[in-house]
Amino acid sequence: MAPFRRTGLLLVSALLLGCSPGHNSVEVAGVIRLHDGIAEVMSPNHPNARITPNGDLSIAGKLIHLNETQHDLIRQYYVEAYKLRSQGIQVGKAGAALAGQAIGSVGKRLSAGTPDRIDADIRASADRIKGDASLLCDSLDRLRATQNDLALQVPAFRPYAEINTDHIAQCRADTHHG
Repeated sequence: MAPFRRTGLLLVSALLLGCSPGHNSVEVAGVIRLHDGIAEVMSPNHPNARITPNGDLSIAGKLIHLNETQHDLIRQYYVEAYKLRSQGIQVGKAGAALAGQAIGSVGKRLSAGTPDRIDADIRASADRIKGDASLLCDSLDRLRATQNDLALQVPAFRPYAEINTDHIAQCRADTHHG
């Protein structure tokens, strides 16, 4: 029953996106907190940077003045972070549905005396989720690239460029377990 061992596959969104119970808050890669339409970017020993939907960047409550290119990059970063959030939620929902399907399949196949069919029942769904989870890693890598461009263009943002290739490698490793 290989799909049951695909913990990384079923939980990849949990590794990338941490939902905060009781709050409308999601964290991306432990670096960006998305809540109430705001993206807060965290960095050790620095106040959080806040990005609004229209691309305003403030650090420690102070608005950072941006030229048009910088403003476009900030907006792109914001959009990519929220897109990653949406993708993660969809993968999480699909993983939960797969878990329900797997439980149903186990009960059905055990009572029918055909436990060897359990794996086949859920393999196709698991493979589809694995593909979707892989797309999460691609989106995280795009966010990292935008973050790096932003750090080059906006000196005040440099300390917040915390998403690195280790995050991407871990994401890819998590989606290929199984």
